[in-house]
Amino acid sequence: MRYVLVTKRYYTNRDLIADRFGRLHHLPAHLSRHGHDGLVLALDYRRGADAIAAGDTAPMVRSLPVRRLGPLGTWRTLCHAVRAHTPDVVIASGDTPLGAAGRRLARLTGAAFAFDVYDDYRTFASARLPGMKRLFRRTLAAADLAIFASEAFAAEMRTASSLRRWAVVPNGYDPAVFHPQPRAACRAAFGLPESGVLIGYFGSLGWERGTDVLVAAAERLAGEIPGLALVLAGHPASAVPGGGRVPLHFLGSVDQQAVAQLIAACDLVSIPYRQTAYTQATQACKIAEYLACRVPVAATRVGQATTALADIPQALCRPDDADDLARVLKAQIAAPVLAPVPTELAWETLAGRLEAELGGVLASRRS
Repeated sequence: MRYVLVTKRYYTNRDLIADRFGRLHHLPAHLSRHGHDGLVLALDYRRGADAIAAGDTAPMVRSLPVRRLGPLGTWRTLCHAVRAHTPDVVIASGDTPLGAAGRRLARLTGAAFAFDVYDDYRTFASARLPGMKRLFRRTLAAADLAIFASEAFAAEMRTASSLRRWAVVPNGYDPAVFHPQPRAACRAAFGLPESGVLIGYFGSLGWERGTDVLVAAAERLAGEIPGLALVLAGHPASAVPGGGRVPLHFLGSVDQQAVAQLIAACDLVSIPYRQTAYTQATQACKIAEYLACRVPVAATRVGQATTALADIPQALCRPDDADDLARVLKAQIAAPVLAPVPTELAWETLAGRLEAELGGVLASRRS
């Protein structure tokens, strides 16, 4: 199978080329390891230059500097690159405009079109443009394969839209990075306290993520648990909630290797998301990463965490409720309970699922 992935270079505050992060890196990388001939065209909306990156097994990744090329130049470059690669399928991922571009590129080349909706693109900044939500629905309906990262969002879209074919390919984890590590060594690597109870949260910060609720819950436990402290890493720094009674160690934005070490440094990690349309639709990598590191989790009943922790309901609490989160944190510190490692969420396994779905689309087009 020959495929082209049209996406953006920077997403979730990561650089696709430098950081090799998330589904936009791992899924095409594993497809290429399975013998498929891929090309990734990553639009760079910052002030970048042309860049090409390729490893021994990863597909070629070409970064297109949109500001320098301009809209017309970017489109011409996309058309030329896609035609030269002669793909069987064009996959678009990142937002609604990229989805619409992928659809047109597939039509120009006679390729199948797959739209990877890893998030609710209707909540993105581009959705504020006139007609963009309608364009999202039309692009989704036109896709030969609609790919979702969340079961909940897939169910919503199946009800709201007429889909030709759909599949759920969640966000996953890299077992080579996320696995158990010695706690003491990981604490020492970041200058964290040698003793005491550390509760961690690693990822995007802000109101929807509920990090302020996590701080409030920890404050409620300050008098009961000696040496209690919080460890946070993520973006933006301006969204780090203030506290007082509980020490808060903020590490900023760190790479994946560091995230894995920080998880291992903690006694407990949390996913304190509030219940919103966005958090219900999203499927964060962190739940799989947390479980793969074999560290106890305390999470709100929001989105995928509800399913991932279904076997240990004592690890779940009501969203936007600091008292209930404090209850679960205390219970998981006193008598930790672990959910099974979600081996089905390893990136290689997920790429196999995507491979099968794309193969089904191509087979149906040939018949």
